[in-house]
Amino acid sequence: MVRFCLAALLGAVVSLSWVASAQAPPAAEDDLTPQQTEALDERLKTLMEAATNGPFEFLEGPIVLNLPEDERGVLEFSVEADRTYALAGVCDFDCFEIDFEVTDIDGYTIGGWEMEALDDRMPIAIVTAEQSATRLLHVDMRRCASTSCAVAVVLFVEGS
Repeated sequence: MVRFCLAALLGAVVSLSWVASAQAPPAAEDDLTPQQTEALDERLKTLMEAATNGPFEFLEGPIVLNLPEDERGVLEFSVEADRTYALAGVCDFDCFEIDFEVTDIDGYTIGGWEMEALDDRMPIAIVTAEQSATRLLHVDMRRCASTSCAVAVVLFVEGS
């Protein structure tokens, strides 16, 4: 489990229930450079402030993947029917573009996910789940200026 200073910001222990695929196992904090950790901390703080000032509440994360350019990481998460979720990602200073795709457990793209981006380094996927189910988030590292780039993903749920 990777915990950044974000956990202290939230005043709670961050617990992850996501499972990363064998394609890209979660990065341990020791696997990240100090610059990657600093970049993720800075961008996660900005993301958390923006997300929680709106209708969303923090649910889970961050989970961190360290991906080379043109590689894909896959995260598994669960949704409950009739709840609105937002998956948001940030990446380090060497990352220039990451993309999200949400599929069912068999890999079929799930319609209804509204894909947005604050910029190419901060994708957001939002949906109201029609049914309770397990979903997969595919994280694609499109452009990375170093050997690998760190990506942190956080799951939010709309408040009740």
